[in-house]
Amino acid sequence: MLQLENSHFHLVCSDQDGSMRSLVLKADKRGMNWLPDTDAERWIPAGKRWGLGFATIADRKYVWRTGRQVHGNSDASTFEYRLDRASSFEDAEERLDLTLTVQRRLVGETVEETFIFTNNGDTYVNLDELGIYSTFYDAYPVIRQGALAYRAHMHIWTGGDLSYIRCIRMNAKGPHLAMLTVEGRVEEYQVENKQSSNQRGIIALTGKRIRIAGGHSYRVKRIFFPYADERYFHHQVTKYSGYPHLAFDRLAAPVGENVRFDVKEQGAMEKLVIGERVYYPQENEAISITLDKVGLIEGKIHFNGKQSVIRWYGIPDVGKLLEKRAAFIVSKQQLRSEGDMRDGAFLPYDQEADRIVKVEDIEGLWGSIPDRNDARERLGMGAFLAAYYRLNPSAKNMEALSCYYRFIKTYIIGEDYRIWDSCFGQSTAKYYGTSESETKDMAFRGFNYFFVCAFLMKMYRLTKDPLYLQDTVGVLAAYFDKFALADLSFGLNPNEVVQALKEERLDQEAERLTRSFVDKAYAFVRMGEQYEPSEVNYEQSTVAGVVMYLLDVYRLTGDRFIREGALKHLALLECFDGCQPDFRMYGVGLRHWDGYWFGKYELWGDTLPHQWSTLSAYAYYRYYQITADRTYYDKALRCLYANLCLFRETGAADYAFIYPHKVNGRPGHLFDPISNDQDWALYFLLECLEDRLLLTDSEESS
Repeated sequence: MLQLENSHFHLVCSDQDGSMRSLVLKADKRGMNWLPDTDAERWIPAGKRWGLGFATIADRKYVWRTGRQVHGNSDASTFEYRLDRASSFEDAEERLDLTLTVQRRLVGETVEETFIFTNNGDTYVNLDELGIYSTFYDAYPVIRQGALAYRAHMHIWTGGDLSYIRCIRMNAKGPHLAMLTVEGRVEEYQVENKQSSNQRGIIALTGKRIRIAGGHSYRVKRIFFPYADERYFHHQVTKYSGYPHLAFDRLAAPVGENVRFDVKEQGAMEKLVIGERVYYPQENEAISITLDKVGLIEGKIHFNGKQSVIRWYGIPDVGKLLEKRAAFIVSKQQLRSEGDMRDGAFLPYDQEADRIVKVEDIEGLWGSIPDRNDARERLGMGAFLAAYYRLNPSAKNMEALSCYYRFIKTYIIGEDYRIWDSCFGQSTAKYYGTSESETKDMAFRGFNYFFVCAFLMKMYRLTKDPLYLQDTVGVLAAYFDKFALADLSFGLNPNEVVQALKEERLDQEAERLTRSFVDKAYAFVRMGEQYEPSEVNYEQSTVAGVVMYLLDVYRLTGDRFIREGALKHLALLECFDGCQPDFRMYGVGLRHWDGYWFGKYELWGDTLPHQWSTLSAYAYYRYYQITADRTYYDKALRCLYANLCLFRETGAADYAFIYPHKVNGRPGHLFDPISNDQDWALYFLLECLEDRLLLTDSEESS
């Protein structure tokens, strides 16, 4: 192994293939390796380690995997490679007449990494793709003491002449690390070898349509630097690239609204072009922009003789969007079939096939049948519809809700108030890999209990019928009897439950549940960073769920021990949020597996946005209510609004946006066209902004 070291960095590179194996910040007392441990993380094959890569021309793929060291000392190394046909390494005729030189240097507080592609032929080479494997240690471990200090969230931006990976240590404690591309264009990123929810996959930063004339070279240069916080990260980006530091209030907003950004540092910014509008922002200036159309609004930022992109999103009228979505659910996604157990249930909807999805039609065709069944996360449709009723009372919607409640009460809530995974009860154990239906308890999932209670509480709120409260009390009694206090289920507002019980003068039930809620809150506080593995070892939604729960119990009790505990988890939660200048990423919590489990296309990879990111928005909104810190109101709003891109003006809904341009070789950067459980995004929008929407609606009526 070749080692490079100065007072700021310690690097280890393979003397066999030239790949970088370890990158440690000397100021980091923990000594974290920011690159994956390739011995422990077996999903990283030898040919896809850091700094190796590929080029494609039409249907031909060429790779560099084995390098020759031509220079190496304590502060610099140089390796040379040839690019071989991926499927035929030994055939000289399959080689590109292209050589690659990779240089790494320690320069003060930075590491410089330069890739020089030289065309040794007489005619030009036209590369459709040029991908460099650039994977930091973004994997979710089974949490043990201090484990989060040795993993990082990768926030990736591929905006052409501005490209970076901003890594945030998962325990929120600096120093953090970033990599910035300062030469060469990066328009896309791809994900490879992702087969698990607990690892991000191998990341390839990809340039497109690169032409290299005979006898000439093309360079990609990246620099690594440590940073303490987001502001200093942007300062360093400006320092090394000339790209300005622009602070946006939000990048998605209803059409006709103004959005703004502040020029914190101008750098080498020349102008911003949005359609026919041209702006020449100056340092410390605030620029206001009106979003004048529905959909993507793209701006070109010119800096230092280069260009990058900013992406806003114009949201259709929010009231009409909610109305259309509610109508679509009732008319298209509620099964009305007398004699079918699922009569009244809300089911997924395949937009391409224009039909409801039933488990018997997809059995054996999808990897996860329960994530497309008649209950579980699909409770979000019922919860949204019940929450929406206050905005738009409708006899048709009430009839649909009543029918849905009958289904839930008859088939999902058991006689002992345990919550079944599906109306088919114990027989659905076969979908969990067991041949004997008796071997798995099909009321096993804590999330389902809270989802049912969220629906029941909204039904109580709109009808004031104590029947729904009685069901809620029964379900919660079963939940607390069955699950450990540190169970990571989310979606329930304890404060709402207790206040409703007090309204009905059910004081004993209110007192008993308050004790259970507080006991659970104390368990979360004492848990600290030691999250027990749930369906994913560690993820945004479980952290958000803990923060939501703690803040709601604090609002119920005023217990400062709970509030202080919430703040520690809040710091972990904010690490999931990106700051890239794309509405799908800016302030949206990072997730990267839901498309496989819940989507039609079964695509792994970053789901930006995904509806569970709105759990973070809810947590931020509750924190704003407690502290009056407007920063958190803005954080909530940008995430809630970003998720509205999943809802079409027809009322149809897409499950999520798969952001990477390729995932395991399949096309990405697309909306998944199944309407599944994304309506939780609308539910939490109403939880946070219902009064604002009611005001808007009344203003329009008058």
